[in-house]
Amino acid sequence: MITTFVLIAIAVLALAFFLGTLRGRASAVADASKLRGRTRSLDLLAFRNLVDPDEENYLRERLPRGEFRALQRERLRAALDYVQCVAANAAVLLRVGEAARRSEDPRVAATGQELVDTALDLRIYALLAQGKLYAGILI
Repeated sequence: MITTFVLIAIAVLALAFFLGTLRGRASAVADASKLRGRTRSLDLLAFRNLVDPDEENYLRERLPRGEFRALQRERLRAALDYVQCVAANAAVLLRVGEAARRSEDPRVAATGQELVDTALDLRIYALLAQGKLYAGILI
């Protein structure tokens, strides 16, 4: 009986943690004009280069095994930074969407709901990508 309560408590805590992770820690943003200081820009070409399998194969063929592995870990850590930045930006957009959902204008509210849905999807994908990148760093 006690074991059941402990397992339920752990499940509730895990669910709360997961939902908190998806929602993010960004503070509320009342309107889009305040986004400038809260989001970070990304160099997508640099990110694509970091995760490009052809680039990885090129480096693998031309570097000694140990040197390649060290460089690959650095590249994965850099890619992880990019993904964490994307997740943080999505958390800010999630807050903007939540504010827009409360609008009196039905079109703004509907667009806010779309933004919330898209930002949540992006946060989930970022969480999955982070797991994959961490696994690549550890292996």
